[in-house]
Amino acid sequence: MMQIPIDEFEQYIDETILKRGLSYFEKGNIQEVEEIGDGEIEALVEGTETYTVRLKLKKGVITRYDCDCPYDMGPVCKHVVGVIFYLQKSKLNLDEPSKIKRLSEPKKKGKSKSIKTQLKEILEKASHEELKQFLMDNVLPNPSLRNLLLTSFPQYNQGKSKEHHLTQIKSILRSESGRDKFIDWSAARRVGIAIGNLLDSADQQIKLQKYTQGIYIYTAIMEQLTEALQYSDDSNGDIGGNIDYAYQMLLDLTKNGNIPEKIRDLLFNYSSKAFKDRTFEGWDWHINMLKMAVFLSKTKAEFELVFSHLEKKQQYQYEQEQIEILKYELLIKTDGEKVADEYLEKHLENPVLRKQVINKAIEKKDFRKAIQDTLNGIEYDRKERPGLVRVGYI
Repeated sequence: MMQIPIDEFEQYIDETILKRGLSYFEKGNIQEVEEIGDGEIEALVEGTETYTVRLKLKKGVITRYDCDCPYDMGPVCKHVVGVIFYLQKSKLNLDEPSKIKRLSEPKKKGKSKSIKTQLKEILEKASHEELKQFLMDNVLPNPSLRNLLLTSFPQYNQGKSKEHHLTQIKSILRSESGRDKFIDWSAARRVGIAIGNLLDSADQQIKLQKYTQGIYIYTAIMEQLTEALQYSDDSNGDIGGNIDYAYQMLLDLTKNGNIPEKIRDLLFNYSSKAFKDRTFEGWDWHINMLKMAVFLSKTKAEFELVFSHLEKKQQYQYEQEQIEILKYELLIKTDGEKVADEYLEKHLENPVLRKQVINKAIEKKDFRKAIQDTLNGIEYDRKERPGLVRVGYI
């Protein structure tokens, strides 16, 4: 994130965005400006919708800024710039529009207490029972707050089944979808935060070697969020990024040679079934499930099951090529290098496997074969993949 010296902010921001931000300030669109903590500023900005802007000021430098608008065409949006103009209005001799509201007027003498300070004082003075009652009265009827609380303290809600986590995630998604059952950009960010809390909980379970609980959470997140991508604006990656993280954690477990055998069984059975059921069809996670199964397989029955998956023709060329690569890797495990190499020679149309053949020929100093396979590959790609000819083999 770009660091912006507040006294020189005009030099760091695009001129068009500066003009739009100034226009927002002059029209009085900057509302309810409040210092919520030491150097932390929060403001509401009226635009197509009402957006929340947060800034962090430290020694005259804006070190962090955030707006929940969907703008992604540059590092700073006009709403953030409008708030900066508000903060610099005295230095720039700008008249403050009367339309602007502050949640609390500054005291004539001394500095007004920040929201953070006020909250600290209340928390220190309120009794334990008063705080508990406040939470029950306000969190229970509010789905968003309820889900935030449940996902923030999962360590006190342990030992749950996968169905429990599925239900919890469905509740999060349902509470953030609008009347049209769509999760907009700003709601997707809130979903990302709530799911992030669950991922933290799963990570903690893994550290404590409570692998089953961690796997339940990771897989529940992957399944529910993959479905949610169909009715969400995930342009900021809050949903897809959490799916990627959950998968990566499952993959790390898969490659961990020290996990108990029953956990290996759990991961193998899940990944194999998820591929067979096409749980993540249309996404990279579909093939990734089979990658996990190939890596985890170790018994004759497991090898046969994975081979049965590999024999099925895939709808898309990319997926079919990935299947061929996985079959080659599995053949090395089950039948050895010689049989796997014979398989390679029969699948030279696959660019990844072709490169394997070429590299093996080079290692054996069979340069004639390496050159011929390269030329054949270029010719094949020219016919079958116009514009994607791969010449970097040697």
